[in-house]
Amino acid sequence: TAGLMPASIGHVVAPTFSDLRGTIFEGVTGLLNVIPKEMIDDYNKSHFELRLVNGTLIRGFSSEVPDRLRGPQCHWLWGDEMAAWSYLDDMLANIDFSTRLVYTHKDGRRIQPQRVYTTTPRPLEVLRDLAEDPEVFQVRGSLYENKDNLAETFVADVAKHEGTKLG
Repeated sequence: TAGLMPASIGHVVAPTFSDLRGTIFEGVTGLLNVIPKEMIDDYNKSHFELRLVNGTLIRGFSSEVPDRLRGPQCHWLWGDEMAAWSYLDDMLANIDFSTRLVYTHKDGRRIQPQRVYTTTPRPLEVLRDLAEDPEVFQVRGSLYENKDNLAETFVADVAKHEGTKLG
């Protein structure tokens, strides 16, 4: 989305500030390591703000402080590991209010605000509600679909939990 919507504003929400830095922005598979270097203009690590050369601004927020989303607005949002968020209901309410900008594409199309949530599932009512919402497009996958990119020992360790509540 960030590359396809020049000069857009995107928000990324992670469970903790540590997750923002260590996973979302600076992690092995974080934004700074997967976005080609020539597309990155600036990264302000103290404010969790990443600016791309196309003018897109990506801001990071922690679910630990839902009120930080009161005021800032965006065209798109990525919520990572939402089942692990502190104050989940408050965070989702503030996300409703912050994802309010319509993006006007260069061809004149008006693109409504977009939200993507990624999570390891947990038996939470809000996740069930989202899964039942006809407006929500849901993609499910298993870690086994990604096993070629994972350590064999990890896959073996996780397999021990198959059939359990945790698994």
